Amino acid sequence: MNKNLGAIYVVFSLIITGLFLSAREEIVLASDCGDGEYVVSAYYSPLPGQERYATGTYVGDIRLNGGGVVTASGVKVADAPGAFVASPSCYSFGTVLEFAGMGNYLVLDRGGAIQGKRLDLWTGYGDEGLNAALAWGKRTVSVRSLGEDAEVTLEEKAAWKVPPDRTYLLSIPSNPFELIDNISLGDTGASVAVLQQLLIDIGYYNGEVDGYFGSKTKQALLEMDSDYGEIVSVNISPLGALGSTSIDDVEKLVINARKKYVEELPNTNLGKGATGPEVLNLQKALRKLGYKVDFSEEFDDLTEQALIKFQIEYGIIDDASSLAAGYFGAESKQKMEIALNNALPDEIAEDVESDHFEFLPLTEQLTTPLRKGSEGDDVRKLQELLTRMNLFKVDPTGYYGPLTEHAVTKLQLKYGLITSLDDNGAGEVGPATRRFINKFHNAYLGRLQLTLKQKNVETEGLFSKELSRGDNNNDVFVLQKFLQEQGYLNSVLLTKYYGDQTFEAMAQFKLDNGLIEDGSILNSGNLDRRSIEFINARFK
Repeated sequence: MNKNLGAIYVVFSLIITGLFLSAREEIVLASDCGDGEYVVSAYYSPLPGQERYATGTYVGDIRLNGGGVVTASGVKVADAPGAFVASPSCYSFGTVLEFAGMGNYLVLDRGGAIQGKRLDLWTGYGDEGLNAALAWGKRTVSVRSLGEDAEVTLEEKAAWKVPPDRTYLLSIPSNPFELIDNISLGDTGASVAVLQQLLIDIGYYNGEVDGYFGSKTKQALLEMDSDYGEIVSVNISPLGALGSTSIDDVEKLVINARKKYVEELPNTNLGKGATGPEVLNLQKALRKLGYKVDFSEEFDDLTEQALIKFQIEYGIIDDASSLAAGYFGAESKQKMEIALNNALPDEIAEDVESDHFEFLPLTEQLTTPLRKGSEGDDVRKLQELLTRMNLFKVDPTGYYGPLTEHAVTKLQLKYGLITSLDDNGAGEVGPATRRFINKFHNAYLGRLQLTLKQKNVETEGLFSKELSRGDNNNDVFVLQKFLQEQGYLNSVLLTKYYGDQTFEAMAQFKLDNGLIEDGSILNSGNLDRRSIEFINARFK
């Protein structure tokens, strides 16, 4: 090549590269990948049937982590020698990277957000992989390239393998929702397991994710299609079989279906043996509150047992031998309305449209645009606010990563701030989303402060009398609100009942504040006199 032409080519390339870097920030320079300090995050391979998901659903974790079956290098995850990494494109597949003091990791994957001095560590399958990813969090690690001839020296860990009784799930393709096609009664395999998990995510199936399409799976599918056929394009032929659909439709269904669980509570008293639509409404309400029931329209043993558990938890009856046990009457309806209103952030949706509440301090309000890649106190503040809305499921980190983006997107879709994942501003906190979140929490904290203000009228401090497990009164409700605001009670379902969650949250609060030395002692989670004095003095 002519030297002058070569110089012109280099200059032209640099200009073009600079333009692309400023416009899309997707090109990675080789100099960005030299040895040195790297920020390393973590991801995993979601499986149907997990105990929990980082985003709340299997679909959400697939969108966040990818299908988790085949790496960008073409190597199947199941065939990898152990934990591996996703790197920028300046590292070729097969490169071995040494993590100081941790071992050698193989580069097998890529990621859209993995640019510059960033790596993503794959930590395994299912619950063990998720727990390992959450435990890893985001770390700064000293990294050195060993080239392509070095050995991977890590010891084998259980999280890297699919449990032996679930190896059939290894047949899931890169896009697991390609599986949802032409399956029906009697079929088995990964397709059925994915379908069962989807039905769990939207509240129609409460059985085991076993990969067998039995009568219970068929009934759940028919109920889903009856209620949400306008959201997901499913072709039921023969009756109870599932035709093809797409992951986009599934995502919309999982997000939108939760709005439709309970249209209304029964208007009549109900007892064992009752049948019909009113019983179905009761069953949907119980399911939304976390109790295991079938949508059978029959007040059967399972419905009765679920209702009794609810009545005991909400102080309607003392035990299963009480006269009203398992009978849905006026008091049960009243308490269930309260429980449902507290089960999701919808209980203050009406207040969001009002300027009545202005209790959120200016220092806690969001004031700047935030998007994926943002860091700092404003992001941590956003994550704390999203946690109150039951949209952010892990501890705040101060980094606006995929989990935060996913939570913001769910909020935007839920409240109509966007209509699809392709809308401008999806997953970002712009002016409209920022105003909504601030108003939401004005209303939320307004309710809390009004509750506490009413409480303080009666007493000089926040609390005046001791509380313990089994108590059921307004004082317990105020304690739960307090523990929630301090970050100790994660559940958004607040009641007047001092149950296990309240007890454990109070025990941790006392441990952290030096009020007790051992959280395992018998009464560690009670609100005792010492705790009352401490709270009243510090949190007036």
